[in-house]
Amino acid sequence: PLFTIIVYFITSLGKHYLQNLSPAYLVNASSCLFGSIASGLVAATVYEISTNLRLEDEKDQPIVRQSSSIAAGLMCAFSPLLWQYNTSAEVFAIHNLFVASIVFALTKYNQQKHSL
Repeated sequence: PLFTIIVYFITSLGKHYLQNLSPAYLVNASSCLFGSIASGLVAATVYEISTNLRLEDEKDQPIVRQSSSIAAGLMCAFSPLLWQYNTSAEVFAIHNLFVASIVFALTKYNQQKHSL
């Protein structure tokens, strides 16, 4: 039901402001947007998880954190199954967004709990 409500708002806004675009295009673009945000949240989660990473050379820690988070986000974005879900008008993209948001929020909560 939530996806239907969001799609209704997107298509009704598209009728008023973007008359040149079809409703199917707007719905597919919104699924792509949801999938992109989910991939970004996966990258941010990997970056936050790797804060306690212990390496032999401390100078390499920022490079390893950044490269691993970018790699995780790109693998999430370009994996064949998620690519298929994110480029079609289905509920899977918004589901992936909610799951990535929950995992990121739990990661941040876990780090705050241990820092108190």
